[in-house]
Amino acid sequence: NLNAPLIVLGNFLAGVGVLFIGPSPILPFLSVNIGVIAVGLAVLGSFNNCGLIPTRNCLFIGAKNLGFENNLDTHGIVSGMFSSVYCLGAFVGPIVSGVSVQEIGFRHSTTVFASFFFVSV
Repeated sequence: NLNAPLIVLGNFLAGVGVLFIGPSPILPFLSVNIGVIAVGLAVLGSFNNCGLIPTRNCLFIGAKNLGFENNLDTHGIVSGMFSSVYCLGAFVGPIVSGVSVQEIGFRHSTTVFASFFFVSV
């Protein structure tokens, strides 16, 4: 079962990618240039889905362990809940990040949001 290792690896490396996008002040050896930001975006784009796709599969396994039948209804409910929470994050995320950038700046905001990835590991 590769779900848990993929989630851990995906979230950790996506967090590293976010640190490079700023680049984060905790990485003082990185300067703000297009190359560093491009590497950060490539890493984030490559590994973000390693954290998302297995999560949905784990939700199906959890529903089955809770006694739900493995049928179309269960898959519909689990997929619907996953999509709803994902879309809620897509709505709330830009609002919170906009306030964060205004209050503490872009480089510090990327550090805060990278920490969310690291905490989820």
